[in-house]
Amino acid sequence: MIQTYTSCTYRPGMVEIDDLREISKLDLRFAGVLHITRSLVRHHKAQGTQPKVALIRGSDVTYGVARMFQNLMTTEMPEAEIDIVRSEEDAQATLGLRKGALGSLTQAAKAHRRSAHR
Repeated sequence: MIQTYTSCTYRPGMVEIDDLREISKLDLRFAGVLHITRSLVRHHKAQGTQPKVALIRGSDVTYGVARMFQNLMTTEMPEAEIDIVRSEEDAQATLGLRKGALGSLTQAAKAHRRSAHR
C-alpha cells in the first residue's frame, strides 16, 4: 500500500484492481484486514476520493478475505465500491474499463513480478 500511494504514477481516485488468484499462502488475520481497511479509509478521506476496487478472487481463502475486506470497507466508508469478481474481464466490466484494457497492464505486472523474484 505504501509503495502504491507514494509512487509518482499514483493519481488519487484511480480505480484499483487487486488480483488474488496467484496467492498460495496467506497469513492475515481479522486484525490485519481491519488495520488495512482503516488505513485505506483514512487515506481516501484525506484525498477526498472514493475507492472503486475490483478484487479478482482466487481460492476460497482469498475469497473469504476479500469478502471480509469488502464488508469492513463499505461499513466504514459506504460510498466505497468494492466488487469481488472471478476474472479480468469481470474486473474490466465492473470498473467500466474498455474491453481488453487490462491486457497490457497484466503483462507488465507479470513481467515485473518475474524480474522482482530473480
